[in-house]
Amino acid sequence: MVTNIAFPFIGDSVGGSHISTLTLIRHLDTTKFKPFIVVHEEGPLSDFLDREGYEYTLLPIPHYAGTTPSPLKILADAARSAKPIRKYLKSSNINIIHGNDIRVNLTWSLSRLCMPNKFIWHQRALPKSHSPFWHAVPFLSDKIISISRAVETSIRRGKGTKIQTIHNPIEVRTPTKKKKNTSLRSQLNIPKSAIVLTFIGRLVSYKKPDLFIKIVHSLSKKIDRPIHGFIVGPDQEHLTPDLKELASSLGVSSNVHFFGFTSEVEALFRESNYLIAPCAVEAFGRTLIEAMMIGLPVVAANAGGHKEIVKDSETGLLCEVDNIEDFTSKIIQLETQATLKEQIILQAQNHTQKYYALDSHISQISNIYNKLAK
Repeated sequence: MVTNIAFPFIGDSVGGSHISTLTLIRHLDTTKFKPFIVVHEEGPLSDFLDREGYEYTLLPIPHYAGTTPSPLKILADAARSAKPIRKYLKSSNINIIHGNDIRVNLTWSLSRLCMPNKFIWHQRALPKSHSPFWHAVPFLSDKIISISRAVETSIRRGKGTKIQTIHNPIEVRTPTKKKKNTSLRSQLNIPKSAIVLTFIGRLVSYKKPDLFIKIVHSLSKKIDRPIHGFIVGPDQEHLTPDLKELASSLGVSSNVHFFGFTSEVEALFRESNYLIAPCAVEAFGRTLIEAMMIGLPVVAANAGGHKEIVKDSETGLLCEVDNIEDFTSKIIQLETQATLKEQIILQAQNHTQKYYALDSHISQISNIYNKLAK
């Protein structure tokens, strides 16, 4: 018998968690599992799904639980949205709900109470509040999954809480020597001798795109080569004007390039010399693994999920959080120590191919589905 699995999303953003979930959906054994993608509102995600050819159901609901940490507000918002969710679960004969966002997890887990559907609480971010509802997660779900040890530790409430850590799926590519496609550099008037630093992530304050611009500026003052920065990701907090103003005030406005959201991340990686990851509260860091797989050196903040992915001085370099000088010196270290750089590239490729293979993720998740469906 085929198990019907619902994957609900809010729809107001597209990020690594969405890409990871869609990667899982794409590789499920369809003789055993039938995925149902549900989107609550039209926006960035529905646009992306349309472009990529995914089928989905648009299911508007009046409120999302979890927009604030207040327990009473969470319960009230879930109650207001329960009717359309329960109706959908019945009409689509859903067996398992796989939630991947705090608002979805709270709204759907509460809405399906007293129904036979199983619920998977997949925690893909570090908690931003200390709401007492975190203690209720084991009672609201049939399985809890975290994407890293950092996330597992942050959501554990008591020794009895059973959480399984499963790293996000990364589609393995055959390691090849990085080739520079000069078309984009030519379009942007970036000389071949330039060092290109890349920041990839949603433009939200905690990801620290402003620190990235300061790193571009700092490096340009300490190395006798043109330095350019690529900022790639959707602007959810409307930070672009302020970031451009910052770049202008530092005299690097013509060297910092904004790309918005793109699914062609690998193409940008191949135009780059380094991936810079300044965020100190990253739950996992999918882009780090993608960069390491294709031979792009990673320089990241020594915090959160980064510490699980990067072995300092072996598969990348870790820097003191918020320390512009440390980031700058680590990049210079790689530029001036060719042997170290080549060793890091090779070891990073071997490490990511071994520990972040797609097959392992699919197998572990499928085993969870099978157990819950019994």
